[in-house]
Amino acid sequence: MVKRTPDNCGIIKKIGEPGRDEDGKCMGFGRAEKDDEPCEPCKKCKYCTSYEEE
Repeated sequence: MVKRTPDNCGIIKKIGEPGRDEDGKCMGFGRAEKDDEPCEPCKKCKYCTSYEEE
């Protein structure tokens, strides 16, 4: 199985590039257009700025 990276992320391929921060990390996607809380897959992705280690 291929590891999840910003280059092979299914969400990015479907929706488009969300942008990168100054460190090159993915900015991720919100749960809804008016809700900027990160979606669950982005929260779990170590390449995303919203990633929190458990």
